Amino acid sequence: MSSAKDNATTKDIRECFVWLEYANGHTAKLKVWLDIDECVESQIRMSFESPPAAETGPKLANFKWDLVERYQTIHNEYYS
Repeated sequence: MSSAKDNATTKDIRECFVWLEYANGHTAKLKVWLDIDECVESQIRMSFESPPAAETGPKLANFKWDLVERYQTIHNEYYS
């Protein structure tokens, strides 16, 4: 049986796909590990975008993310 302390310190870190689109038109698709309990946007911006005060460097125009492995939550004969 887990204690409340164990649950408070356990992070939900999962492998995710991230699709990046930069202001200069470059795009990228990556596999990354994200802490699902924390702000995903902040994690992506801190990892793949230049700081706001930087005069040069890549600026994200858009991004999307999704879990690499999604568990099927409803039964569908097509996927069985």
